Formats: sequence, C-alpha cells, structure tokens
Amino acid sequence: MASKHQVIRLVAQNDNPPPPKRRDSGGSQGPQILSCEARFQTLIDSVVDYAIYMLDPAGIVRSWNAGAERIKGYTAEEILGQHFSRFYPQADIERGKPRYQLEVAANVGRCEDEGYRVRKDGSQFWADVVLTAVRDADGALTGFAKITRDLTERRKTEQTLRESEERFRLLVEGVVDYGIFMLNPAGVVTSWNTGAERIMGYGAGEIIGRSFDCFFLAEDVQAGRSRNELDVAASAGRFEGQGWRQRKDGTRFWADFTVSALRDADGRLIGFAKVTRDLTSRRAAEEQIEHLRLDLQHRNENLAAANADLEAFSRSMAHDLKAPVRHILAYADMLLRDFKDSMPAEALDHVSHIKKSAVRMSDLVRDLLGWFSIARRPVKAHTVALQPLVKSVIAEFAVETLNRNVEWRVSELFEAECDRGLVLLLLQNLIGNALKFTRTRERAVIEIGHVVTEDDRVVLVRDNGVGFNMDYVGKLFHAFERLHPASDFEGTGIGLTIAARIVQKHGGRIWADAAPDKGATFHFTLDGRAAPSLSKQARRHTLRPS
Repeated sequence: MASKHQVIRLVAQNDNPPPPKRRDSGGSQGPQILSCEARFQTLIDSVVDYAIYMLDPAGIVRSWNAGAERIKGYTAEEILGQHFSRFYPQADIERGKPRYQLEVAANVGRCEDEGYRVRKDGSQFWADVVLTAVRDADGALTGFAKITRDLTERRKTEQTLRESEERFRLLVEGVVDYGIFMLNPAGVVTSWNTGAERIMGYGAGEIIGRSFDCFFLAEDVQAGRSRNELDVAASAGRFEGQGWRQRKDGTRFWADFTVSALRDADGRLIGFAKVTRDLTSRRAAEEQIEHLRLDLQHRNENLAAANADLEAFSRSMAHDLKAPVRHILAYADMLLRDFKDSMPAEALDHVSHIKKSAVRMSDLVRDLLGWFSIARRPVKAHTVALQPLVKSVIAEFAVETLNRNVEWRVSELFEAECDRGLVLLLLQNLIGNALKFTRTRERAVIEIGHVVTEDDRVVLVRDNGVGFNMDYVGKLFHAFERLHPASDFEGTGIGLTIAARIVQKHGGRIWADAAPDKGATFHFTLDGRAAPSLSKQARRHTLRPS
C-alpha cells in the first residue's frame, strides 16, 4: 500500500500521470518533498466546507479532515478504519451503490454522484461527491480520494425555485385574457401561453421558434417597428405601446402591449417578456363614445344657439309688449274715469276684466325681463351680512302689511360670500311668497333664521300659511307652474323660479318642506357644500347647481 505521503502527492497532482521516477541524489530531495506534502496536508486539514478524506482500495477510511468532521459529524478517531458505506442510506447499501462507485472509479479513474448521505446522528443531507482513484508510480491502485460537499441548502433553494417557476408557469398558462410569451434576443418566440393562443390564433407548436414579426402588419415590419420595440426595451428596459397587430387568420386587432428586457445576473441580455391585450372592442367603444361626444357637442352648440335666439326673441317680445300693455291700462283707466257713469254695468265689468288682464300681463313682462336679467348677470361675490338684508326687505313690505297682523321672527344670521343684489332679490321673492300665502290667516307668522349642520349653513324662511301638497313639489321651482289657483293667489309663477336660479348661480341648493294648511318652509344654501340631511321626498326635489 502507498504511504500517506504518496497518497497526498497523488491527490495534489489532480489525477495527472505521475512524473518519471528519480533517484535521490544524496538524500537532499526527500526532505523537500516531505515538507511540501506536509504543507499540503495542513491545507487539506484546514478546509471546512469540503469533506476530503482517503479510502483504501476496500473503501476503509484512512484520513479525515476538518470539513469531513463538520459535514459528517464523526471525529477522526471515530471514523478511521471504518468502511465508507456507513455514509449511505440503507437502501443504497442494499442496492450495492458504495461498491459500484468504487468499481467505476477504479475502472475509469473517477466517479461523480449527487444523492443523499447519512451523518453520524442519522440525519440525511444532499451531497455532491467526487471519488477519484489513486495509483502509485507503477499504476497499481492504492486507494481513493473522496471529496464531498453538503448541497442540502442549495438543493432546497433550487427545489423552491423550481416549484416557484412551476407555479408561475401554471399561472401564466392559465391566463386567458393576456397573451404572455417569451422571446430570445433576436425576437424568436420561446414560450407561449393560453391567452396568446386565444388572442393570436397560433398553437404553441405552430409559433415557438418563429420570429414575432409574424404578429406585425407587413408595412410595420418594413418600417422596422418590430425591431424598434426590442431595441428600445433592450436600452430602456421596457417598451409600452398600442397598435394594430394581426392574427394567424390575417384579421387585425388593436393591441396594448408591454415588452420587458430580461437579463442574467451579469447584466447580459437573455431575451424579452411580452404581454399583449386585445383592446379591439374597447377601442371600438371608445370611438363610438367619441363619436357620440362630438354629436352631443354639436347638438349642445345648436341648442345653445337656439336658446340664445329664443332668449333674444323672448326678451325682445317682453320689451315690445311693455308699451302696448301700458296703453291698454291707460285706455282702460280713461274709460273708467270718463265714462263710468254713462256705461252700462256689463260694459264696466268688461273694462274691469281688461284692466286686470293688462295688470297681469304687465307683471308677467316685468318678471320675464327680471328673469332674463338674472340669467345674463355674473355673480359678483363679496362678504355680505344677511341680517341687514332681511330687515330691509321687511321694511319694503311695510305698506303691504299695514292692515295685517303679521308677526316677524328674525333670528341672528351669518355673513356669506355672495352677490348682494341677487341675494336681496332672492329674499324679496321668498319673503314675498310667505306674505302672499299667509294672507288668509288671522295672524301671520313668518320666521327667517338659519341652522348649522356638520355639512352646511342653511337659511330658512318659514310661514304658517296654506302650505301645499308635497306630491307636487317637483313643480315648485319651474317657471309658470302654480300649486294654487290664480283666483285665490295672484302671481305669474316666476318668482320661485328666479329664487332658484339665484341660488344655483351661487353654487347652492334650494328646497322646500310643506303640508296642506300647515305652512311651508323654504331652505337654501349659498356656498355649494353638501345639503343637510333631509326627508327622502324633500331630498328628491332639492335643486342643485346646473
């Protein structure tokens, strides 16, 4: 059997043929060899990441380094002289795997293997093993050198990676709404999912190995757009876009796509990942929406022009009616003044009806002109104290309430950012409305105040008048709509419409609550914030900015 020094020297030669024998000259070379071998042995003994040990031709352990002790768990005293088969699982021993590996190494010089091995404590680990035959200068087998690495953690990592890749592959394969496939650096398809097959029409066997140019229109290929996608993705890392692509059957579809460059750990380009969506239906819908938008815009422009013409015509008619109405009233007054005593009673009655109608027409013309004036007038907002406005409106109605029993209840009001003139007109209409519909009450009670909620500050005008049925509240703020007969209460049906328009121009809301013969309450805000909690019926009829 070769000496330990001979074995170490053979291992160090890494299986190269041994040099020719030399005779020692004066014995001076021997100590140098021993010194070199001793240093090498010291190096092997210091290795802790690899188990490096020697076997005799029968597989008996003859040397043992620190790495072997760390990996296997045996000390040198425990394992020297033992057969190396104890490192194999029992099933491998029964199959004769240890003996077979020695025979392979002896016959071909080397045997490599990966598999489970057993530690001293019985636990198993995944080992990478190289078994090398060691021969003397005459070629006789003197034993084996064995190097073992513990790859358990790496194998777990690789297994986890494989499982992750498999899950990812199954996930990608299961996606049907996105075409997901891989390209090599030249743009050749290397993978293909179910979504790509559904969108493009190609089966995996038909497309893998072909250039992705086949998805592009011929003119795009000629213009270099397919190559440009890859060039941009390679330089910038990513390319996104939309455009026409073609399926296997030649039909076109509108695609949204992303191309991402793939690089290895050293930064080398190894290919591209491409994700494609078919947006043909959405594009058609967007085009239809755009067509409808343009059509609606055209209609709105025509409607705005027609409304402007109608407003101009109505304003002109209202102005033109003022003079004839004044004439009618003047002549009616003249008839009553000059011929009252000589006119039959029936004629006097006719003249009286003429005068009443003329007065109503005069009021209507006035309100129409007021409406047109408000519609055109911009809001000039500044800080306005509402309390003085309410008091000035009450003072304006002093003559009208001279012979009536009216109780005014005015609470403290806040300051608001608003147009003073418009809000004054708003209060005139609401307070005037309250006075009109409390006329039948022996004692009218009109309250002007406000409430503060989490969402807003709300002004209210409440009365104890005749009220109205909330089933008809939807008509309340519409022009010329009346909830009471004209014979009972005069008016043109425009006052509340003007009030609503003023509130809307301020970005606020106006609504009402009432009950027949139990009065009504009108609420409004001026700053456009959310309206307070209301009854469902009242909320349905809250006017918001137009």
